[in-house]
Amino acid sequence: MSLSRVEKRIQELCSKAASASEPELKPILSELKAALREHTRHLRLLAAEQFNRSIDSLQSELTRRKHAEAETVNDRQATS
Repeated sequence: MSLSRVEKRIQELCSKAASASEPELKPILSELKAALREHTRHLRLLAAEQFNRSIDSLQSELTRRKHAEAETVNDRQATS
């Protein structure tokens, strides 16, 4: 289920729970709990993907800077 579908389902279940009678409440809350778990799982996956992209980007930038620094050192040594 996509994130927006899960969010919409959570909203629907919250509305349903707010107007439910006591006997109707338990299955609604159970379904709401499941939807919230799915939403949390999805957000954790998104956060992990973003974290990994950030790490990859930082590693690429560090590698680029090391190469640039090495070239600068080599250029200085060549002109001395």
